[in-house]
Amino acid sequence: MNEQYPNCIVQALSPFEKIELEALPAEILMKRFDRKFLCHKDDIATFLKLMTQDYQNITAAGQSISPYSSQYLDTADLSFFKAHHARRATRSKIRIRKYSNTGTAFMEVKMKNNKGFTRKERTRVGYNDSLLSSTSRTFLANYFPEEVLKSLGATVAIHYHRIALIDTVLNERVSIDFRISTEQDGRSAHFGDVAIIEVKTDAIRRSPAVAALRSLSIREFSFSKYCLSMTLLHKNLKSNAFKPNLHYLQKIDHAFTF
Repeated sequence: MNEQYPNCIVQALSPFEKIELEALPAEILMKRFDRKFLCHKDDIATFLKLMTQDYQNITAAGQSISPYSSQYLDTADLSFFKAHHARRATRSKIRIRKYSNTGTAFMEVKMKNNKGFTRKERTRVGYNDSLLSSTSRTFLANYFPEEVLKSLGATVAIHYHRIALIDTVLNERVSIDFRISTEQDGRSAHFGDVAIIEVKTDAIRRSPAVAALRSLSIREFSFSKYCLSMTLLHKNLKSNAFKPNLHYLQKIDHAFTF
């Protein structure tokens, strides 16, 4: 690995069977149930050691850990952020996700329905394309009316490093995000030593990952990197609904401030 990662994490990843991202079906688990868990980064290695029998490590360009960058978009009145803050069951997010290991980028739409089911749609865009290229606009027009598209603009960018696992029958993915930071217009914030573990399944089913997390007393928590980033960078934004998340981050990492 080119990046310097903690030895305990590198060693914990070593026993995993590897599967290259390109070997997986392109649309695998784009429609799924998501469950999120928050922990300290020091818990990552312990969790990984419990996963080696049931999961493979997804590699990208041969790397077991990949840096990600996501540029989020919202309307001028922040309708996507406000829908989440209002706890609307049906809500959407738009982002451009970049994978520096492979030099690829995608315009993505995430849509959650009132059954808790998440559907993700995406299209490949140029790594250095403008924010709303013609390819992106054509893609987004499949999901949003023209008045929304005209109002879209960049909000926060979020950067992190991800470990990705998949079970041996390809029904479940697990992502572990850490070194999470956010920025917008010269402002920046860091999520400290907090790690986000997400379990994604095609149906509600027994999950070895969830069982392992529970055995480690790692709590499930409703959490949005986008909404927390907006809250951290925009102090005047109405965000009372996300304050419990911030307090929980502080409980995990006492050095985290907001």
